[in-house]
Amino acid sequence: MSALASASRHGTGEDPEQTVVPEEYEGPAAPDEGPRDRISPLLILGVAVFAIVEALRLGVGDFSRPGPGLWPLLVAGTAAALTPVIFVVGQRFSVPERSGLLRVVVILAALWLFVVAYPWMGFVGAGALMVFLVTRVAAREGWVASLLLSALAPAAAYVLFGTLLGVNLRLF
Repeated sequence: MSALASASRHGTGEDPEQTVVPEEYEGPAAPDEGPRDRISPLLILGVAVFAIVEALRLGVGDFSRPGPGLWPLLVAGTAAALTPVIFVVGQRFSVPERSGLLRVVVILAALWLFVVAYPWMGFVGAGALMVFLVTRVAAREGWVASLLLSALAPAAAYVLFGTLLGVNLRLF
């Protein structure tokens, strides 16, 4: 340790070797606490099997002339192949806090509101409303940041998709 660092620590009264931790402190929760997640791998497997069936319906072709179902088949097949590993490993989890669930609900509601508002407000208007709700309510940003992002993000997305990539979007 340098003399400067030592002097600055002694000046504040802090000494890392003498830090006292209360006996009742148990530290952060260990990842092996809580019930094992056995439902998610089964849900992933169910979705993967459904996607495999639909990909086969589309036609997979071969690698030299891929059909529209080839990529979905590869992705769904990989997901299906990994579900036994996910099931055996069985990630332990803790019950999410209420504020975290509320944020998820706000984000889902903002996305739904975008879809509903798009026909009346256009891409920029509905996008501004969605970004404002997500930044102000879910991300808990301040008023200035939320208003700035809700004005700039949809405008930038419109320039990228509507102008540069030629996607047919209603501006307002």
